[in-house]
Amino acid sequence: MKEKVVKIGKFIFYLSAICLAIFAFIYRTKVWLFEPGFFGDEGALILNIQNRTFWQLFLPLDGNQCCPPLLMCVFKLIYYLFGMNETALRFFPYITGFAACILAFFVGNKVFKFKSSTLCLMTCMIFSNAMIYYSQEFKQYSSDVFFSLLIPFVFLLVKDKITTNKRAVLFGVFLGLSGFICLPAEFVVVPICFYFLFKYLKGKNYKHLLCMALPYILLSLSLFFLMILDTLKGEMMGLSMWAEGCDVFNSIESVKSFAKYVYGYCLVVVMSVMFVFGMVYLLLRERFLILIFGLPILINIIFGYCHLYPFMESRAILWLMPFAMIISLKSFDFLKTKNDISNIIVECLIFLFFILNLCLLVKVKIVRISDAVPYYFYRSNAKEYVKKLEKQSVKPDDIIFVDFQGQGIFEIYDIKHKYHGTNVVYQNFEEDFGYYDSRIKDESKREDKTLDDFPVGTCIWFYNSKIYGNEVSVDNINQWIQKNTKVLLKEDDTFGEFYYVQKIK
Repeated sequence: MKEKVVKIGKFIFYLSAICLAIFAFIYRTKVWLFEPGFFGDEGALILNIQNRTFWQLFLPLDGNQCCPPLLMCVFKLIYYLFGMNETALRFFPYITGFAACILAFFVGNKVFKFKSSTLCLMTCMIFSNAMIYYSQEFKQYSSDVFFSLLIPFVFLLVKDKITTNKRAVLFGVFLGLSGFICLPAEFVVVPICFYFLFKYLKGKNYKHLLCMALPYILLSLSLFFLMILDTLKGEMMGLSMWAEGCDVFNSIESVKSFAKYVYGYCLVVVMSVMFVFGMVYLLLRERFLILIFGLPILINIIFGYCHLYPFMESRAILWLMPFAMIISLKSFDFLKTKNDISNIIVECLIFLFFILNLCLLVKVKIVRISDAVPYYFYRSNAKEYVKKLEKQSVKPDDIIFVDFQGQGIFEIYDIKHKYHGTNVVYQNFEEDFGYYDSRIKDESKREDKTLDDFPVGTCIWFYNSKIYGNEVSVDNINQWIQKNTKVLLKEDDTFGEFYYVQKIK
């Protein structure tokens, strides 16, 4: 009887996992193929790919961008093959975002004592609001989740199989290269290094230790001096997400915001309480897993307090979401006993929890993705703006004004400058009415201009995004337009306002 129940349970478990995987593939593919226009950071990243060789991608990037160099090489290869194709360029984030959900199944199957906990983890990954968004964005954050989770999974598979010097070298190379394709991988790798350090020192296996440590140290130092050192000394320290670090993590409200980001708005209180119980369980019974899944979170927090890595910036901490979920769901393992009947009952209860979680997430996410797509996709949509310019007669002396969210993307969509030569003026978002031509790389040759400096009769095209926190700038510019210009054309869409005006004052 017990064996029959176990077989039925396994059938339901694997059938549920397959159905989740199929649904995740269809759902994430729909999001990927939605194909909104690139936004500012994506455009800035693309400009680095266009303007640099493969080797130069290993150096600090322009435009306040930071992206793992091997990942940039993958992006550049895709760009060589498919050109300025949004669908193609977003393929790697899409496929790694989907793969992270599948990988979560295998990791959960490895660490949880109850199979249904694995289904809960997989479900949370599939319907994570942040994962949905960043799996369709041309950035590194969904791949960060995949590779950060892949490292401990590989470690759990091979930790007892590294029995030769050759395998130790290969694993050291694997650990060292991980930072080149996933910057937060270092937070995950360091605890693994501690594990092997103590293991080899205790067993006096110094050859294995040297074989593993040497390639890891050399590759990690290369990454640090090629990218991170200059980045920390340069403009990145001026970014708010870097400067604030973990200092914003200092109130109940910020803790609540962090929990909502990690777990989503469904069951956030339940999952947060479970995190505490999960940590207690690991401290009492499985301290080894604290090293693998808990210590990386702590290291990230410490770096955040030292302003060496942004902790509270949502996309920068996306990688630790599955780590926090694993710890929360480990709280169920408290209920594991030697009594098979009670274990089956608990398994059924966790499965009901999985069904409840699934129903809540599907209800919230599917409604939003179908009825209110901009809820997920904030876009300046310069691609549509350039299409509008194609339909109009733009004179050589016309001025094209683009707000800061359109800066990088406007250049990539009009890389040949077909319409307006170099007369593109971008808003400097640090000052309401400071404008400059971003193509002039030498700061000393730039002229400080305002809209008032342009002569009467100048025709100006405006593009202002309505969303992404830029409402104040839009209001200021609209007031200037009303007072100083004759409006020749005005159009609105979901993303922004389009004006074609002639200056009269």
